[in-house]
Parts: sequence; C-alpha cells; structure tokens
Amino acid sequence: MPSLSFSTTGPAIIEHVRGLMHRGDWRSALNDAKEIFPDVPDEPLIEILKGNKTLIGRTTDPDGIDYVDDLDPTYRDHLAKMYDGAILIDGMMYRPISVITDYGPHDQIGEAYLPDDISTEDQASLSNFDRSELMNRALFYANGNRLAKAILCDVPATNGGDDIQTLAVIFEPTFDLPSWIKPAPNAQAAAEQRLSCLEYTGHERLFPKKKTSTLPPEEERKAAILKQNQDLGYGLRAIDFGEKIGVRQVPLAPLIVWAAGHLRKYQKVETSIPNWRPVNPSGLKLNMDDPTHTDWMLAAGLLDPNLWGEDLDKRMWQISEDLQMELTGTHFHVLAAGKSAASGVIKFCKTADDVEHNTIAVVPNASVRYYEIALKATATIVIEGGAMSHLAVNGLADNLLIVRVSSAKASFKDGDHVSLDIEKGIAFKTLSDIEPDTSFKP
Repeated sequence: MPSLSFSTTGPAIIEHVRGLMHRGDWRSALNDAKEIFPDVPDEPLIEILKGNKTLIGRTTDPDGIDYVDDLDPTYRDHLAKMYDGAILIDGMMYRPISVITDYGPHDQIGEAYLPDDISTEDQASLSNFDRSELMNRALFYANGNRLAKAILCDVPATNGGDDIQTLAVIFEPTFDLPSWIKPAPNAQAAAEQRLSCLEYTGHERLFPKKKTSTLPPEEERKAAILKQNQDLGYGLRAIDFGEKIGVRQVPLAPLIVWAAGHLRKYQKVETSIPNWRPVNPSGLKLNMDDPTHTDWMLAAGLLDPNLWGEDLDKRMWQISEDLQMELTGTHFHVLAAGKSAASGVIKFCKTADDVEHNTIAVVPNASVRYYEIALKATATIVIEGGAMSHLAVNGLADNLLIVRVSSAKASFKDGDHVSLDIEKGIAFKTLSDIEPDTSFKP
C-alpha cells in the first residue's frame, strides 16, 4: 500500500479544535484532539481546550510540535462567556440569564425556586409583597421557559453599574456543558461570574408607557416603509399567498430581516441582512409582536384580521424557509440558531430518555411536547414546524440549534454520523479533516 506524507502546524490544530469549541461542540473538539494525538492522555488535551495551553511549531521541525503556556486571554474570555456561571439545581445544570428590575400588573404566577439562604431582612427590603410572590412574578419574565428558576442575588441594579441590590435573577437550564466545567458553589457566585452577560429586563422594558402622540395614518406608514425599502436598494417581490388573498407585492428589506430573525449573526447571513428601522411599533397586531413583521404585512396589505388564519400562517412559514435557504445557501429551514453548527449521531427520539451525549435528535414536529428532547440534544431536526412553533420561539433563547427537514424520514436513519452547519448545510461525517499526528510532546 502506498504511504502518504503530510505535515501540519500547532496553530492549525489549535484553530481547528478551538473553532469547534467556539461553536459549542466541545465533544467533537475533544474527540478530534484525541484522534490527532492518540497516545496523549485527556488532561493535556483538555488544557488546550480550556485555553491554558497551546501548540507551536510544525511536525517537520526537529523538535516537532511543542506544548506551551497560552499567554493570550482572548480565547479564555470567550469560553467564560459561553460556560461560566453554571450551578447545579435539583439535579440539573442552570446558568443565570437575566436580572428582573421591576414588576407590574402583567406579571403572572409560575413555579418558584426559593433558596434557603435569603435573609428576611433582604426579603423585606425588596418590595411590598413577600418573597414567594416576588419569585413567582419574576418567572413571568423568563420568556416562557417552564424550567426556569428565579433566585435572589446581590447584583448591580443597572447594567454595568455599582449600585448593588438584592434582585431576582432568572436561571435557565443549560445542557451539554464540557465535562471539565465545575459548577459554581451557589447562585450568588454564578451570577457574579456572568455579570457582563446578564440581560436587564422587567415590566417597564416589556410594557413601556404609551406615548400620547397618535400613530400616523396607515397610508403614511406604508409610504415610509416603501421609501426606506427603496433607499436601502431593495425592490418588491411578488408572492402568492393563496386563493383567498392572491398575489401581493412585498418589500424585500423588512421581509429578509423578519425571515432571518431566528438566525444569530454568522458571516454568510450578516452581510445579507439590511439595516432596517421598523416603522410600526411593537404590539400593533399582538402583544410584543415583531414590528418588522408588521411593516412588510402592512406594505403588502395583510393587516386585515379577516385575512389571518392557518393558511396564511403556513404560507408565511414557507416564505421564511425559502428566504433562509437563499441567505445561508442550505437546504433546510432554520427555526433557531443559538449556535451555528453541531456534529453527532442521528436518533429518532420519542422522549428525552432517548437522547444520548452526542445525539442529533429527529422529532415529528416543533411543539412543546419535544422541548425537553431539544434541550438535551446536540441539535434537533424537526419534520414539521414553523417560525411561531414552541421550539422556534424558545430555541434561540436557549442557545439551541433546531432546523426543519421535511424529508428527514427518508434522508436519515438511526446511527448516521452527520455534521450540521447553518452556513454549509448537512453532511454525512466520515474521516477527520486533520490526520493523526504523533509528534506532540506534553
């Protein structure tokens, strides 16, 4: 058999495995490192993935590739934002997501998690209602995540400020953390580790006081939408909405922004999304609705409630899917892209117990029934479901990767090794792109 001669560099290996870490795929990062250096124990490789050690040199150098301290904190700082602040609650790992600064009449009651170490003095200083009611009301601002917990912590009352107050912090479940991550000792320590990443929210932010000025007439708003669309260099697209509505001319700029709403900023998509400034306010159709969605619907003459219904919803899902495929160059519909890529093993799942550590779950639809499967899986492929489905609405906040592939039953089978990337598509995974190397000396 003919032999192959090749060489590689330490920085190239670092770029590959840490690139996987950046995308949240720590298992593939560790597995690929072990394939490249099959004779090296896990611990030195994990030090590379942590950012404490790095590799320099080439395989063709006299001394091969060297294992040295990594003096650049940039990568470690990024990992801290991705993984710091985990805490074990009721047998599950949670991370702090947001700080609740104020309350109002819209707050609703939900399940509360009440830590025992909150003093009655702190409790009494918080508000005119008791601690249990405070925690329940805080969960209203957990974006519908029924697994969320509200815990009182001492944090700045304003983002980046030094005005420390005892406030409710929302903790949400986090799955598939690297095996070497050690949970924080308590909720306070977890919140302090993620102060720079916490979102500040509450009643005033979600339900701002209405301005006394009246909304401009509909025709003026439509004209403003069409002018902004033209100024941005976009035209109109003729779209058939079915027999009841017919063909409507839709401005492309707000349509593209709306369709990309479930995609985080990735290179291919970012340069394709116009800088749209919504003309309509949020809440014109439904409470807290997307004003960009309202903009293109108004311009297309679709704000008449008599036109709304299941047929229009399905058509809008299809429009979103088609535009996402144009933006990403892929052949699937991205429902939530909390991360850009994942690699794993296909498994058709019925319950969360079917999910293993590297499962890419395939489920029938994007309903709440399959939410816990999506939380545990490396990524999720749904056969049916659209932009307003439960998994789509909650998946982005939970940093999940969820796509729709209508032909999933025919395209995949249990045990297929696949790589899913919102920029590159879905590929069946075979050999590693980087050949094994034995010159590494920890």
